[in-house]
Amino acid sequence: MKNYKTWQIKTGILSSLISPLTFLVVNSTLLIVIWHGNLAIGHGLLTQGKLVALVNYLFANFDRTIEISNACHLFESKLY
Repeated sequence: MKNYKTWQIKTGILSSLISPLTFLVVNSTLLIVIWHGNLAIGHGLLTQGKLVALVNYLFANFDRTIEISNACHLFESKLY
């Protein structure tokens, strides 16, 4: 019984960290892409439209990542 309780506590801690870490990674990546895109636009290496297209592409992929994270969290909460 004690082993199960320890496992449940560790799983709860991991589950509580997944969502914030996912949002941190998503927002950090978008910040870096926009920052470097701004520099590339300033040097004439990239157009504004291509940067917007890249950001939209990343949003679409990150949206799926966040949905998977939420589904895992929901699945774990149903186990208890």
